Amino acid sequence: MKQFFASIVLLYLGLAARAGNPGVEIFTPGIPVVTGREYGIVTEICIESDGTDTLDRIDLAVTDLDLATLRSARLVYTGTLSAIRSRTTSYVLKEMGKRLGGGQMLCADEGFGNLLQVVHPTEPSFRIPVGKALVKGRNFFHVSLEIAPRTLGELARPFALRVERISVNGLNTPFEQQGAGHSRLGVSVRQHGDDGVYAYRIPGLVTTNDGSLIGVYDVRHVSSLDLQNDIDVGVSRSTDGGVTWEPMRIAMDMGQWGGLPQSQNGIGDPSVLVDTRSGEIFILAVWTHGCGGDRAWTSVGNGLEPGQTAQLMLTSSRDDGRSWSAPRNITRQIKHPEWFLTLQGPGRGICMSDGTLVFPIQFIGADRIPCAGIIYSRDHGETWHFHTPARTNTTESQVAELPDGSLMLNMRDNRKTGRAVSITTDLGRTWRQHPSSGELIEPVCMASLLSIPAERNVLGRDLLLFSNPATKKGRHSMTIRASLDDGYTWLPENALLLDAEENWGYSCLTQIDAEHIGILYESSVSQLLFQAVKLTDLVRVIPEEVRFEALPEIAEEGDYARGVSAPCCGFVDGRLIVAGGANFPADPLARESKKIFLDDIWTWEKGDATWRHVGKLPSKLAHAAGYACNGRLIVAGGANEKGPSKEVFALSVKRDKARITPLPSLPFEVEQAGAATSAERLYLAGGLTSQGVNESLLVCDLRTGARWRELARLPERMVQPVLVATPKAVYLWGGFDPLTGRCIPNGYRFDLESGRWTKTTPVPAGTTFTGATPFEPDTQGFLVTGGVNPECFEAGLKASGEEAEAYLSMPPAHYRFNRRIWYFSFADETWQEVGYSGRCALAGAASAFHRGMRFLVGGEIKPRVRSPKIWKMSLYGKHEKTTLQ
Repeated sequence: MKQFFASIVLLYLGLAARAGNPGVEIFTPGIPVVTGREYGIVTEICIESDGTDTLDRIDLAVTDLDLATLRSARLVYTGTLSAIRSRTTSYVLKEMGKRLGGGQMLCADEGFGNLLQVVHPTEPSFRIPVGKALVKGRNFFHVSLEIAPRTLGELARPFALRVERISVNGLNTPFEQQGAGHSRLGVSVRQHGDDGVYAYRIPGLVTTNDGSLIGVYDVRHVSSLDLQNDIDVGVSRSTDGGVTWEPMRIAMDMGQWGGLPQSQNGIGDPSVLVDTRSGEIFILAVWTHGCGGDRAWTSVGNGLEPGQTAQLMLTSSRDDGRSWSAPRNITRQIKHPEWFLTLQGPGRGICMSDGTLVFPIQFIGADRIPCAGIIYSRDHGETWHFHTPARTNTTESQVAELPDGSLMLNMRDNRKTGRAVSITTDLGRTWRQHPSSGELIEPVCMASLLSIPAERNVLGRDLLLFSNPATKKGRHSMTIRASLDDGYTWLPENALLLDAEENWGYSCLTQIDAEHIGILYESSVSQLLFQAVKLTDLVRVIPEEVRFEALPEIAEEGDYARGVSAPCCGFVDGRLIVAGGANFPADPLARESKKIFLDDIWTWEKGDATWRHVGKLPSKLAHAAGYACNGRLIVAGGANEKGPSKEVFALSVKRDKARITPLPSLPFEVEQAGAATSAERLYLAGGLTSQGVNESLLVCDLRTGARWRELARLPERMVQPVLVATPKAVYLWGGFDPLTGRCIPNGYRFDLESGRWTKTTPVPAGTTFTGATPFEPDTQGFLVTGGVNPECFEAGLKASGEEAEAYLSMPPAHYRFNRRIWYFSFADETWQEVGYSGRCALAGAASAFHRGMRFLVGGEIKPRVRSPKIWKMSLYGKHEKTTLQ
């Protein structure tokens, strides 16, 4: 009897031990759950077995889901392979995914998986009885939920399906839970086989004045391939926020024009916009005629006629998308005869706040290099105009109007260096590279951009939204991101993953109402899927530590319009003064491009709409030490094309006219030195001289004759250091050493009473203050922003020849200029991060401080490329009292 009970105990323990096998896994793939669809993977279960086990039952629970919308739950067994494309061993599933994108539905095929059970839950917790004998090895099951939302709120609400218990051989089996924490619903707007069509691609999406959603797309009748192909432009319309969609309409079909079959008259890659002034909806698409059936991208010629080149065709609707006009050819209004293929976005265009209609376009130039740009109409779509491309070697782009009225163009970049971003203030006559260029990663794919003004959303903040496959390789991880500062900063907390699996990757965003946005995209579960997202689900962090207000730029044209770095800057007698500085000519990255130095003096007072030109410096000058002191801006040293200077002078402004007063010179010429002032004492440390590196700390006491003398030798060689002074001490942080080519992380304190250097807290880990911008200290501490990335900077110093050209060619984000705002406390000599902003990612910017106002002037956004921006910066939170006094 004892042996019998012992055997039972051993058997129980053995089963329990094997039931705890870590091979029992639960995985939620983070892919959309298609509404109304019986089959679709919400959760996958994998059980490792020796071939003697039986899966008895699975207990589950749903949260944040209205049970009235839950029709059924299904359990499907797919044998020894996963049904998830990124995890499967099935080459068939992978190949079908390539051919059909989200149109493949093998998970619902009886030959691919066995339906084991269907239940109809009436409570949040429910059980699926199974009784399935397991084969030896890994056994895969997936749970599908059939959900039918009735309202926009239900469609946009994320929910969770949780596995609570799994019973194998009559025992509860421990398991590991992996993957996404929740699931989101999506509506299949178009799918392989709908209306007998093979594939639907290239989505565009807008919201009309009546609140309807208009989705446009390619109707690819016989294959998923691009033009030349039998393609029409289709339209789907929703009047309930995307919960349901009307039957498809064909808006553009060129038929058998010119006697050629439809496969040689395809029209597609549509872009859609709404004229918010008139309510008219426009679709712009590209028509290719002939081409011998070859791929249009490479086979379309130049010229203007249909038999020579692609045609830009425009249709419109004046009845909220119910019917569409005959296509109108606008090719001659836009295309240059020497261009090859010319086409729109695709995706969507915009109606600017002044009523101007704007479509993004792309074209292959006479040199066979593609370029992206915009076209615009100021007469409600009758005539269209083009000026210059934004950037070469770019293609599919999207445009958004920013709060200041400028246009941002976000482009697919063939350089594979991330999304290219440019700004225009004159409808494309001129373009400026945006500091965020290269920050948003991509696998080289179409993306979407959407601007939502503060007054039109529940957050009350200006929003810039972006969607694409957020990866550098492979079109997976469809993600929406939000920026609260016009694209300068994209916080990872304000990003939402919609679809983790592989898809064709094109997407288009629109605003549904004040609380919701919508996205139509090529997903892993449907060729064209619509999802609705609450803005509060997307924007989870609203930074309030630091706020920026843009001041007028110094000039609309000329040298200062291209931006400036290293000017003299200070607040004197209620005026912000900016003088001198340096930049590069119109093409700063050209091999022959040389730095130019400036000598103009500009002033701005609170309330001014423009800057005033009040005079010129004694000579062109940049990289000087500047001190706002006793109603004057004192300028010491600096450099121009002749080399460093030792001249010192005081600059003041009376009746809008600059006055220059010479002061005793420095002991030697010096540029790129650190400068600080305290109690009418001026300090200067480090920098470059005509003989090498200045290794002295100089002081000038304005109360005793303004003569300069050496106060001490520096503990290290430092160029572009940060120098800060208090009545009792001088603080110094590197900087870089040009002899070793290394950035210096060390910090030092010079005690004015003892005359000795001691080490203080170094610069924050992973950064450097080379090129950084310190602000005048208060009694408690000081702020510093910007600066280069040490790794990138040191690599740039070493580069030469073609390597140097390649280094200079990268987008701004590649150089990883510091975005953090650091505060140094004198009391405990520690650094604390008090803010984070892409607007601070500058090197060589100038600063000024006046009565709680901090000003950040110019600076590099990347090597050789200067910013014309001038920001007034306000800090809030912990350091508000100490830094804004």
